[in-house]
Amino acid sequence: MKIAIVSRGFSVYRGGAERFTNCFCNELLQHGHEVHLFSGETLKNIPEQIILHEIKFTKIFSFLKLLSFHFSIRKELKKEKFDIIYGLCQFFPLDFYYAGGGVYKHWMMIRYPLKLFRWFKYIFSPSHMIMLWLERGIYKNKNSQIITNSKLVKKHILKYYAFSENRIKVIYDGIDHNVFNTDITNSRKSLREEYGYTDKDFVILFIANNWSRKGLMTILNALASLPKQYKLVVGGKGNSRKYIKISNLLNIASNRVKFIGVLSDIAKIYGIADVFVLPTMYDPFAQVCKEAMACGLPVITTLSNGASEIIINGENGYILQKWDDYKALSQLLQKIYNSTSSDKFRINALDAVKQYNWKKNVEDHLDYFEKSC
Repeated sequence: MKIAIVSRGFSVYRGGAERFTNCFCNELLQHGHEVHLFSGETLKNIPEQIILHEIKFTKIFSFLKLLSFHFSIRKELKKEKFDIIYGLCQFFPLDFYYAGGGVYKHWMMIRYPLKLFRWFKYIFSPSHMIMLWLERGIYKNKNSQIITNSKLVKKHILKYYAFSENRIKVIYDGIDHNVFNTDITNSRKSLREEYGYTDKDFVILFIANNWSRKGLMTILNALASLPKQYKLVVGGKGNSRKYIKISNLLNIASNRVKFIGVLSDIAKIYGIADVFVLPTMYDPFAQVCKEAMACGLPVITTLSNGASEIIINGENGYILQKWDDYKALSQLLQKIYNSTSSDKFRINALDAVKQYNWKKNVEDHLDYFEKSC
């Protein structure tokens, strides 16, 4: 098939959306399909078999970027005939939409629970209104099909939009098991020595590119109440100076929290940890949770994360009922620390994610494409 993929990025080093694009397109190529990638970025290091279409659009002001990209991509797609138009970002019309970023209307309800303040944000930050307009355009289209990466997102679509349930398919993202696996423990000892940790230290790992939304403050509050052998490693993009100040105010010793930034070899850092924690405010399905489990780590996350769908309390991790409940998080961390069944957590984590790979993900997509067209 001749497939048009519309995405804002293509990278294994950035967020989940960019990594999804990378893995998905590469697997489509392996299945022998003609892949056209439409992107608003100047992309490098993409396979030469992928036909790249760089979209020109206005790059000033957030709301103008959104509108300009939307109308530019519509114009570009009309120049050729495709069997499938698959949107990995918001625009319309399209054949299939990957709701990997969740439901924006739901996010706004969580982020701004007070209706008056929410409308204030819509009026004075027009990009929010544009995002809702794009989202409504997708779900109002009677011909579009939706693919979600969790049951959580499917539930939110049905809650906020009059969309037919039989036009929504849940397909969990894959994992590259050649990258994320228990071999990372081979470098555990040397990595811990490099970071100044001993075997007696209990290392908590947090990786995200939006530290506020993903719950770093909740972890720091929990850490402040825990003994000194509990250490925290923070990866990804964020304002480290701000959180260093917060750590100081909470009387957390500086050697207990390390900010490591964005790593090119993200799998390696899982080897240093004893547990992965992501007390996120809202996440359609945080891929980092699945990657951590593939490396044998128990995961603590929230009910508001689609990744909670593969976590069984006390077996391969724990689920927080509220994202900001640092007291409950502190108790769960102590449960894992005091557990005599670390092998049980590791084995169950591996077992929970062994079925997810990109080959199966693409095959499930192609099957849905063929049945829906």
